[in-house]
Amino acid sequence: MFEVRLITREEIADFIRIHSMVYGRHPSETYFRQANERFDEQRDIGAFDGDTLIASSVIHDLRLTLPGGATERLGGITNVAVQPTHRRRGVLTGLMRDHMTRLHKDGIDFAILWASESLIYNRFGYGLGTWVERWRIEKPYVAMHPAREGEAPSNGTIEYVDADTARAECPDVMARAMAGRPGFFPRTRAQWETFHEDDPATRDGASAFFHIVYRVDGRIEGTATYRVANHWPERIMANEIRVRELMATTDEAARALWSFIFSIDLSAEISADLRPLDDPLPWMLRDPRRLRRVVQDGSWLRLVDVRSALERRAYTATDSIVLDVRDAFCEWNAGRVRLDVSPEGARCTPTTDAPDLTVEAWALASVYLGGTRPSTIAHARGGEEHTPGAVARADAIFATDRAPWTPVFF
Repeated sequence: MFEVRLITREEIADFIRIHSMVYGRHPSETYFRQANERFDEQRDIGAFDGDTLIASSVIHDLRLTLPGGATERLGGITNVAVQPTHRRRGVLTGLMRDHMTRLHKDGIDFAILWASESLIYNRFGYGLGTWVERWRIEKPYVAMHPAREGEAPSNGTIEYVDADTARAECPDVMARAMAGRPGFFPRTRAQWETFHEDDPATRDGASAFFHIVYRVDGRIEGTATYRVANHWPERIMANEIRVRELMATTDEAARALWSFIFSIDLSAEISADLRPLDDPLPWMLRDPRRLRRVVQDGSWLRLVDVRSALERRAYTATDSIVLDVRDAFCEWNAGRVRLDVSPEGARCTPTTDAPDLTVEAWALASVYLGGTRPSTIAHARGGEEHTPGAVARADAIFATDRAPWTPVFF
């Protein structure tokens, strides 16, 4: 048997060693210090075999942007690790149950995580909520289409700034750039501090961060943070520019930042990660085929309280549909509900009426932010249509104007 509980500050060192070991790392002194500083801002939860810590997990208190632009409390799950000596004993399931119970008790309707392995979390009701792209392009093919004919030339400027300036400016720019984007959650204060401290152990052989800003009439409208991985094959400089983050409040700012990055001397290749599916950059390039795009799973979403979650987001359709929700992990969600939606709001109430659709909890989470159509999930056996046309109606109900995007990895 094992016990799941909050850890104490005195147990942090063992807590860090466990999840670092499971992920194949030795924790740095910087990481130890950061974990101690963050301790009072999050819930650090461990599993214990007697007095021995055998597993770790963390719940960050975040705020999720829903379709329609409202933000709600979100449990950000991370550092989930079970010591190899105690696997296959139900420890992970125990941690997951503890997370759901805590969040449900606190009235938090959403949990989100980045999955180390994509086969793990469906059985706990998590669905693939957002998708991201990884990009790579060689320097000779970065030419961009010119600005529209008759468009006034930009009066913006690109500037390098130090880490302190970036620390002060990046949160505001990100908030403005991501306003209303489903799937977004801002970093906490501690997460921003960790990001800008730029621990050398996280650089993967590349440089420390470089920060640039795009400024118009004194106001910063875009920021980019990148590293340089130095390569000198046969004494020929062929660096890789690794864009860690690029946020722009306007199309002009995005174009200016990418143009600058593409023009950096002594580079042979530019890469970027965690980009949205609807990013305009591929359509800015003259030769878009040269931008190698790999679509990957982004964040995984869990609807902790299905009825409350369905009422909190906005809808553009007007309809009423009965869902038979299958949720073996969170029994309070299981059963039939009637979802009545319109642009004015939504109501979700229990019902005994015949269902239009049967839907698994993970499938409902996958369609919630608008990143995947219910019809796609139905073809994958995540749902079953009982009323003809119900799947097509669900497509319209859960549609969003913008692709959901989660650019913050934690």
